Amino acid sequence: MRKLKELFVSKIVSSYYLPSIFIFIFDVCSCIFAFIFSYLLSADIYYYRYSEMNSFLNFTFIKQMLFVMVVQVISFVIFRTYARIIRFSTFNDVLRLFLSCLLTFVVVIGLNQLSVVFFEYGLIYRLSILFYSVTSFIILFIFRLSVKLFYDIIINKSKKNMSKVVIYG
Repeated sequence: MRKLKELFVSKIVSSYYLPSIFIFIFDVCSCIFAFIFSYLLSADIYYYRYSEMNSFLNFTFIKQMLFVMVVQVISFVIFRTYARIIRFSTFNDVLRLFLSCLLTFVVVIGLNQLSVVFFEYGLIYRLSILFYSVTSFIILFIFRLSVKLFYDIIINKSKKNMSKVVIYG
């Protein structure tokens, strides 16, 4: 078991980067989790404060999630948040994440308002979108930060085991 663990850790550390498709899939799964959390939180608030608001929405939960995820995936592609090496994340990568979440927020709120104006029903709770945008950004940011810290800790640990050598000549 110990050999397997060492092999796994050495394979992760020695690999230069994680393929972009894995990062993209993880980002989308994180956003799905953030949406579920945000929806449950905001639906609870709306249910207790405005019981008549349930008739305001015409979309079911699955349709709302698909709608938001399509917009989020498009914003991921526009800002190419998945294309960088995560262990070398910089402030620019965090800015791309923020802009991607902000674009999703603006587009979904805009389409929701258009739906209210033209069809007299909303697609999604506005509070849910606000919670979703903040939650998804925090989750994506913490993931990148934790990967960066993980590699720093592992690399510094492996450097401590090295012997100091002087080359003379």
